[in-house]
Amino acid sequence: VMLGRVAAEPFAEPFVARLREPLEQVSEATQRFLRTCAVALRERRYPPPLAAVEEALARLIASIEELRREGVTRALSAEEIGRLYALRFALEQLRQNSEDFRNRVTECASGEA
Repeated sequence: VMLGRVAAEPFAEPFVARLREPLEQVSEATQRFLRTCAVALRERRYPPPLAAVEEALARLIASIEELRREGVTRALSAEEIGRLYALRFALEQLRQNSEDFRNRVTECASGEA
């Protein structure tokens, strides 16, 4: 929900151009993780590692920080800066939620659920 709110309005072009690829990598890694977890749940197997999602998230956060260090954020309005920080918060929440979900899939595989 939070990512949807952040993405409701487009970011300025410098951000779009620089964050497109890292965002796509997060999306692809998260989709692969969730699809593999679905199979693991059906077959009562252990979930995949979370490393690919974590690495993609780390690259995206590093890209956001790089834009900040370069001063690109100085041209943003207060609202856009708020959305940028909300994006970062939402990405960290995505990482935590993915880790929690992985733990629940592990519980199912081990018969704890």
